[in-house]
Amino acid sequence: MSKRYELVQHNHIVEELEYAIAQVGLDAETLDATLTMTVYGERMWASFILPRDSLIDFNLDNSSYVLRINALNSVDKSTPLEINVTWYSLDSKTSLLVRRNARLKKIHLKSRKSKGIKEFLENQIRQASGDLRQIRAWNQQLLMNSPRRGQIELWIDEIVANRWGVHAAARVYHIARTGYDGEIDNRFEGNVKPHERQVQSSVKVSGKFTPVRNACDIWQVLCWFANQRTTIQNRFDFILDIPVLMRALMKLDKPLTILIDEELTDG
Repeated sequence: MSKRYELVQHNHIVEELEYAIAQVGLDAETLDATLTMTVYGERMWASFILPRDSLIDFNLDNSSYVLRINALNSVDKSTPLEINVTWYSLDSKTSLLVRRNARLKKIHLKSRKSKGIKEFLENQIRQASGDLRQIRAWNQQLLMNSPRRGQIELWIDEIVANRWGVHAAARVYHIARTGYDGEIDNRFEGNVKPHERQVQSSVKVSGKFTPVRNACDIWQVLCWFANQRTTIQNRFDFILDIPVLMRALMKLDKPLTILIDEELTDG
């Protein structure tokens, strides 16, 4: 093993992140912060939510969004230190990622200094205006009703299912249509497309993006679902998949269409 490799304790990461946040003009002690750890403390996810009007924020459909700075660290060599910047919905309490490159991933080096973190944060804040352009473009990409399987069903069945699995794809589709998450009625049912699988509604989704009306709503459904994963690493992995899934969605022929279902209810 390299002599330069050194595991970094969680408290050191938080301290370095707080220092870097101060360097970009914010007081970390005044920010809304969250710390999530695994049962035995081997992994940590720390986040700092930037207040409205601090650096950059926006409103969409009467909901407010701000930037959130996140750090994932382990002390068991299972994952390198990773810092990323996401958007955060104050309405649904969800982290939302637009770009996969909104992340700083490093092995645990003795030479790592907060200077690199500061430069990363400054760069991400500069790029946030580009995120806004993308989000608004998604918001303008309306969904059209279709009497047969539409582009959304195609995307769910062939792209989301391939990335996240059939059951996850079925639940994402159910959330998008009803605003409820739930359990698959028959998990072992074969030869049934994900969008056709029956889901028993059980959890009301917070937020104002369901039933989906446009591509931006679909993005928020993906983000809400990813944030519900039960482990820190799984949640992180799902969030990082979202830009890939959205690129695939936006490459489909336009207009984007979604199946009409007159019997669909809110659970």
